[in-house]
Amino acid sequence: DRAGRPEAGTSMGATTVRISKTLASSISLIAALVAGSASALAQDCPADLPTVEPGKLVMSINATIPPRQFIDSSGNLQGLHPDLGNEIARRLCLEPDYRNVGFEVQIPGLANKRWDMINTGMYYTEEREKIIRLVPYTVNALAIVVQRDNPDGIEGYESLAGEPVGTEIAGFADRLIREINDEQVAAGMASMDIQAFNTFAEAFAALGAGQVKAVFAPDSTGAY
Repeated sequence: DRAGRPEAGTSMGATTVRISKTLASSISLIAALVAGSASALAQDCPADLPTVEPGKLVMSINATIPPRQFIDSSGNLQGLHPDLGNEIARRLCLEPDYRNVGFEVQIPGLANKRWDMINTGMYYTEEREKIIRLVPYTVNALAIVVQRDNPDGIEGYESLAGEPVGTEIAGFADRLIREINDEQVAAGMASMDIQAFNTFAEAFAALGAGQVKAVFAPDSTGAY
């Protein structure tokens, strides 16, 4: 229900837990691997781990969501998720190996054994839980991000009726803003012009250029 929607520009409250329970790193093979990770610090490295490549922990990531995951000015992968992945690999005595790919191919790639785990910002949904193993480790909010000083006076979802709104394609934010828009249209409001970009970086570039009135994105990314 609408009580479960994140308020514009604020963190989500307790009623949003079921809609976007956590940002979860989606893991298939790693579920078996992590069982021995806690003890890996205190004993020899686990042997014969069934990884995609021997001696490596291959992880998919889409490095377009600063500060959680991004490529810095020197071309290096940075952020919370790479740090987490590096530590998991270290505890398993494996070399971390990242594949920077689009969000939309990450679950199919995991299913086709192109990588051992997905290490990216992925919201918990019941649909995803049916096909992959989700490991909750953080709670993340979504927010409406507007230009500095809010020149268009955007105060909430209703302010975006009839306006162009950017987000990243195929993610939870894309799905949720469309659900909110459908509810507003059913209530007689004008439809948002939702523009799904390949990355949040492209969405924010469009915001800066005045091509969209707002971007619906993780609040940490908007603040960054």
